[in-house]
Amino acid sequence: MGAETIIDYVEIFSNNDDGIEFFGGKPNVKHALVAFCADDGFDYDEGFRGKGQFWVVIQDIEGEVGDRGGEHDGGTDPEDGQPYATPTISNATYIGRGTDAGKRLLTFRDNAGGYYYNSIFANWGKGVDIEKLGSGEDSFNRYTSGELFLKNNLFWDVVSAGASAGAEDLFKVSFGSGASDNGESSEFVSSFEENGNLSGDPGLQYAQVTPGGNALQLVPSASAVDGTEMPGDSWFDNVNYKGAFAPGQEAWIKGWTYLDQLGFLDDVATGITEQKPSNTRIYPNPATDKLYIETDPENPVIEVNIFNISGKLVRAENFTNGDGTITLKTGDLHQGMYIIRLKTPDAEQIFKILIQ
Repeated sequence: MGAETIIDYVEIFSNNDDGIEFFGGKPNVKHALVAFCADDGFDYDEGFRGKGQFWVVIQDIEGEVGDRGGEHDGGTDPEDGQPYATPTISNATYIGRGTDAGKRLLTFRDNAGGYYYNSIFANWGKGVDIEKLGSGEDSFNRYTSGELFLKNNLFWDVVSAGASAGAEDLFKVSFGSGASDNGESSEFVSSFEENGNLSGDPGLQYAQVTPGGNALQLVPSASAVDGTEMPGDSWFDNVNYKGAFAPGQEAWIKGWTYLDQLGFLDDVATGITEQKPSNTRIYPNPATDKLYIETDPENPVIEVNIFNISGKLVRAENFTNGDGTITLKTGDLHQGMYIIRLKTPDAEQIFKILIQ
């Protein structure tokens, strides 16, 4: 798949292998949920150079299933074949199955590179490792050439409880046959702080991950997630928080995912109060291709703004001759939760709708 391929709002649930694996190409993926898969969350190799934002991994704590959050490989035969795997990923939230499970957050090997920005990593037994070989190209070379780095990410409950693990615990170099440490480990460790990575509590809840428990909360509630350094690419939504979910807003995985239908997810105070005057109706909700808005003809809607759950304005329409009834075409909107703000001559009204 090429750079014009866009995948948005997808859920992989309880797959018996990796959640999503990229075999080369440049597809771009937003809003991807991988839950309870048997192997790695996101796996890439064979020169994958796509882009990703709002990626989520949740491992099966109760079933003790799942390996790495990300297994990132380069070539196979030969390993140093070009193009190198160098995707750009921002605003990921990867939740492992416990520090005692011993599973690794991220592995870069077989000459893979790649870039992680503004992400939250929590509940993993091991941190990030990159491979250094005795000779030839390897992932450490991708790091030294600027084709592999992690910037402005937040680590919590990784290797050990809370923020007790140091950079030397979180960032490791794995030495292959014929390789020895000639300062590579300390060089990689120093990049933790230099690139703005932090250890801190994002304010998530993942101690109980069971169906019907309604206790999994991936929307952050702590100030440690504030502030970003976004990739220099307009494809990425320009947000001001770390992780896959906006603080204080309903998670975009609510309402349509199997994870939510099974009762895993907790509710969150969204900070958005719906105002539903008795003389205003929006239907159907959930909607598919059309949405109808009925208001008082004496106080008609003059402006409609639609925001996605990340707070990005995706539709703006103005009306000059309103008669109290508006029909909006919604077939071009991706599935998920949206906020609609209606403006009349006298007031503003806010509604939440679900597009299926």
